Amino acid sequence: WSDPENSRRFNNNYYIAILANGWMPERGVNGNPKKNQWTNSNELFDVTVGGKQMMLDTDLCLAFSTGKLTSSGTLRAATDNCCTWTMAANIAEGGITTYNDGKFCDVNDPETIAIWRSLPTGIAGDNFRKEWNAWEEETGLHPNRTFKDAREACCNGTRIWKEGQGDTDDCGGVSHPTGLAPDWVALFANDEDAWISKFMRAWGKATHRGFKHLHPLKG
Repeated sequence: WSDPENSRRFNNNYYIAILANGWMPERGVNGNPKKNQWTNSNELFDVTVGGKQMMLDTDLCLAFSTGKLTSSGTLRAATDNCCTWTMAANIAEGGITTYNDGKFCDVNDPETIAIWRSLPTGIAGDNFRKEWNAWEEETGLHPNRTFKDAREACCNGTRIWKEGQGDTDDCGGVSHPTGLAPDWVALFANDEDAWISKFMRAWGKATHRGFKHLHPLKG
């Protein structure tokens, strides 16, 4: 789920990894057709440095689905030919710099990431072409090209889905992820304290249920 460094730390990297990396299906793991998962698809990802990184359907479905506007399409690595990624604007600047060493899909150029983060995501279900046109006038940059540059970084070099050309589709909405709990994933990715607070509450419920007289050990 995480790189070697974060795998030995108790932190919010699990949520960062879901949003700040791209993921594409890996089928027939170790030659077993019944074992399918998602693998890190960042174009710049180096497995010799970052180690083998994978996610299960039950991980990525928290943020992503196959439906553009609803979570009705459950992700399945066994059958879906798509890439889970989201626009950089959906991750706070602090979430990238504070918790992910300044990287988005393994791109570590602050100027590039700042441009990607500034590209408007619009309103869910709405056509945000007007916002992109205004952004183009303000920045002098081409929004479609900028969008494709980010997708290329996250989805193993594929700039856009083209039927019959072997590229992969986007898993659900890229500007507004449509999984089961995308807002919670974004909150925990951007605020480790918020995650720890919720975790402690859930851990308390899990460990105290059925035990009314628990107390700290006394030395």
